[in-house]
Amino acid sequence: MPIGSARMLGDLQARGIDRLRVVCDKCERSGSYAVARLIGFHGETEQLPDLLGRLTRDCPKRAADILDQCGAHFVFGRGTGPNSEASG
Repeated sequence: MPIGSARMLGDLQARGIDRLRVVCDKCERSGSYAVARLIGFHGETEQLPDLLGRLTRDCPKRAADILDQCGAHFVFGRGTGPNSEASG
């Protein structure tokens, strides 16, 4: 099953994804999180759309005009490289 079909944090772990990065193309905010740590806080069954909402809840564009809303999305990473720069 492709990574993009993952629905829960546990799905990412099952696919060997150890880093989850959140980026926003509109405001250039970003963050990188360890999947194991996210599972420790939120559980394996945490739905990815719900998690994205939690991680971006302080974004000023979350409640913005419908045409200028938050553009945050996930980028999946394995091990080292550009997706594992920050701690989390």
